[in-house]
Amino acid sequence: PVLSTLQAKYQISTLTVVADSAMISQENIKSLKVAKLSFIVGARLGYLDLATVTTMSQKLKSTDGATIRLPWNNGFLICDFSSKRYAKDKSDTEKQISKAQQVLAGKRPTKRLKFLTGEKTTQTLNQKLIERTKLLWGVKGYFTDLSLPNGKIIDRYHNLWQVEKTFRMSKSDLLMRP
Repeated sequence: PVLSTLQAKYQISTLTVVADSAMISQENIKSLKVAKLSFIVGARLGYLDLATVTTMSQKLKSTDGATIRLPWNNGFLICDFSSKRYAKDKSDTEKQISKAQQVLAGKRPTKRLKFLTGEKTTQTLNQKLIERTKLLWGVKGYFTDLSLPNGKIIDRYHNLWQVEKTFRMSKSDLLMRP
C-alpha cells in the first residue's frame, strides 16, 4: 500500500522494488505482481533443488564475473560468480564443518549445526549437503521479473547499499554526521 500510494502521489509510471533476500516470500512477490510493481530481490539459493544448483555451477564454471539467467518461479533467477565471495563462502563452510567434526569427536558440546544430520546420539556429517553447498561457493542469486540484461539487474541490486546507508544515517544521532 505504501508503494502504491507513493506511485500515485508522484505519478510514477514504473517502479521497481529492490530488496534483500529477507523480502523474498511467495506472498510478497505475489503482492508486488498484483500491484504491477517490478522487483529485484536477493535469491535464497540454499532452497534450490540439486539439479538447478548443479546446472548453475556448471554454467558459471567458477569464472569471476560470469552470469547466467534461468527461468524460475514466473520470473528470472540471475546468478553471478565472484572469486571474493567464493573465498568467503569456502572459509565459512570449512569453519562450520570443523565445528561439526569437533561435536562428533566429543570435543564440543552437542548442538544443532548445519552439516550434522541424525539424532543427537547418532549424528554424522551430512556429505550430500556439504557437496551441494560447495557447488554454491561464490554464487549470488537475484530474482526478478525484469527483462533487463543480467549486468543491469546486478548493478541495480548492488546499489541497495546506498539506500541502507541512508536509513542507518537517518536513525543515528544527527550530531555525529559530518
